[in-house]
Amino acid sequence: MMPLVQALSSSPMFRFDGLRSGIIEEVTERIVDAHARAERTVEPLDRLLNELVIHEQKRLRHVHPPDTIEDKRRVDDIARALQRRATEGELLELLRRQARAYAQDIAGSFSNPTYKVATSVLPSLLSLLLTPQHLRSGEFGLGALDARVRIDGDIEQLRRLSATGVLVVVPTHLSNLDSPLVGYALMRAGLPPMAYGAGKNLFSSPLTSFFMARLGAYKVDRRLGFPLYKEILKTFSQVILEEGLHSIFFPGGTRSRSGAVESKLKLGLAGTALSAYVEQLRTLGPGARRFYFVPMTLNTPLVLEAETLIEDYLKEIGKNRYIIEDDEFSRMGRVATYARKVMTMDQGLELRFCAPRDPFGNHVDADGRSLDSHGREIDPARYVMRDGVVTHHAGRDAEYTRELGRHIVDDFREGTSYFSTHIVSAALFAYLEAEIPGSDLYQRLRHPRRLVVDAAALARRVDAIKAAIIGAPALGRLAQRVADMDGQEIVDDALSAFSGYHTHPAAQRSGSVIELVDRELILYYRNRLAHHGPALEAARPVGGGT
Repeated sequence: MMPLVQALSSSPMFRFDGLRSGIIEEVTERIVDAHARAERTVEPLDRLLNELVIHEQKRLRHVHPPDTIEDKRRVDDIARALQRRATEGELLELLRRQARAYAQDIAGSFSNPTYKVATSVLPSLLSLLLTPQHLRSGEFGLGALDARVRIDGDIEQLRRLSATGVLVVVPTHLSNLDSPLVGYALMRAGLPPMAYGAGKNLFSSPLTSFFMARLGAYKVDRRLGFPLYKEILKTFSQVILEEGLHSIFFPGGTRSRSGAVESKLKLGLAGTALSAYVEQLRTLGPGARRFYFVPMTLNTPLVLEAETLIEDYLKEIGKNRYIIEDDEFSRMGRVATYARKVMTMDQGLELRFCAPRDPFGNHVDADGRSLDSHGREIDPARYVMRDGVVTHHAGRDAEYTRELGRHIVDDFREGTSYFSTHIVSAALFAYLEAEIPGSDLYQRLRHPRRLVVDAAALARRVDAIKAAIIGAPALGRLAQRVADMDGQEIVDDALSAFSGYHTHPAAQRSGSVIELVDRELILYYRNRLAHHGPALEAARPVGGGT
């Protein structure tokens, strides 16, 4: 069901532009106050600013858009002040100026007219792009798109919680198409618009920048990895949550390079919801807003940037990864080809809202009350009290957030859908491991030997994997249509999916055998099952054959 904009007009996001300047000032003053205290628990001010200068002077040595000469002047002013040993008051004023500039750059905006366009005109245009076969019949529009995207979860509960508390949606992350997919799922579910962080590099495209900058996206500049910027970013997130703005965080931090379901989460921004809850309790007492985390899985049979992502993963495994500036997402032709391929497949996409949790990992009922493992109501405020007083405590709250992260990982796994591409790739990669034993991953992927597997034997192995998935529901489920297929049908479906989109198909039929064509793609799609021990065990060839 497509929600009416009018029905959601009470959402705090619609008031964001009126709140924006106040939010920026609040973020700025909180940063200054944190570093002006006599008994500091944070990094010394001069050291903090020296670190900023070192990073920023290197970055701004040659100013290129979107950076400006003014950005460089502010940093140079701080450098000169540090050299002449400026007073703490002078340094605090320079900190205020720099913090305000960062906060202004981070803060996005929200345009009601743009939102109306995005929720009325764009879905029909998107549907026309994704399901071009409907053009001839004249049956294009949101309905055509709806037929290809399945939305799961207790939507009624989420609507109720969004009316009384603040939702923090935490999705898995595979592609740069995930943000519009999440937005589409929120719209389909009748949930309010939300703020979300997006890499500043994604604002380089005029079209995507126009909509992202007006639909609640705030900029995250991943080039700025020093502590002050991270502190400002977290403070911004906390302040908008305190203002009641529903938010989206991708806890994986970036797209999954390997294709696996995220298991190591970056919870810095997610932890700001707990800080916002504590601050609300301190100032409002029992009337404080509740915050609800909603894990969400985005499940697709193909991934737009799979070739680039797995290549990056293999290059950078065990090292710090760089920001990919040029991948399939930046090439509109590849985006359109991917969209048509996915949306003309019978399987479509599956977007799943998991059961919501409070900031401490407890499930909540339809009215937002926290429940313990036995289903009994508990008061979440007791987690953040010391001697009966609500307090911030960095170490304690970080541990609570880590515990929440462990629950989110479990929810991600249980909420994952496995398509034919994942199941067949698991069987093919197990065959690769059996045929080239005693080698490391790179040797297997680069081995010159041509590998083929008997199609009938592969189908039997796929049947075994399917049975293993059904037998372990806590580790994921079969995609809806795959559940009705036998092994041979799943193999055929995967080969059809692989053909016609990627530069080379992961695998292809050659008579009665299946040839492993692109081993890196096979690894990528197989990795969706990387956490599923029973399925990977079932994928192993028996007696040297598949």
